[in-house]
Amino acid sequence: MVLHKEGITFSPQLDLNSPIALINAPNAQGATVTSGGTTHIDSRGYAIATGLAPYRINDVTLDPTGTSMDVELKIMWL
Repeated sequence: MVLHKEGITFSPQLDLNSPIALINAPNAQGATVTSGGTTHIDSRGYAIATGLAPYRINDVTLDPTGTSMDVELKIMWL
């Protein structure tokens, strides 16, 4: 589990020696985080991506299957 300013977000597995990312995708409940295994966006719009590489650009993607038809996903580069 990860504690953040909006509450607690659970993850199926966390490797304490591997970087993670907290994903905020409002209204995308049910979308799958394809870069983090089988993690899904929760009812508050949060998920945890695991298995990331430290000090590298990591692709974190969402599969919109399972979301409502009015959800629009955009590409965002950080």
